[in-house]
Amino acid sequence: MAFLPGADMADDFRFDDLRPQEKAFKYLGRSFMAREPSAGAWAEHENALVRCYKAGDDGRLQRFEGLSHLAPLLVGLCVFEIKDGKESDSPIGDEARKWQAKVVSPLYDWLKIAAGDRAEVADVPPKA
Repeated sequence: MAFLPGADMADDFRFDDLRPQEKAFKYLGRSFMAREPSAGAWAEHENALVRCYKAGDDGRLQRFEGLSHLAPLLVGLCVFEIKDGKESDSPIGDEARKWQAKVVSPLYDWLKIAAGDRAEVADVPPKA
């Protein structure tokens, strides 16, 4: 069984297909492309997640703060607008914060799956 999608552990980390996964969609009459998170985008997301963990004086986890900001952060880093058939060079960024949650939430789940993070996504069947 492969350790990473596209990797064959018996073949010294041979990655056969490294094209990022993409998903085109429309929102409010505009065209967009969601793209699998880059290592940098995923690192920003994971760093933001770690900052959500708040420890007490004893060092134990006491509470979480700001978890709801993770979805628009990752969507903002991985979604690009398409105008006149040309994809923007920059992701939508903070615009994702203005979008409806019913749009951001499934995009966020898809991006986490595309990044290989299946643990945090509920009700996702394993790949065959």
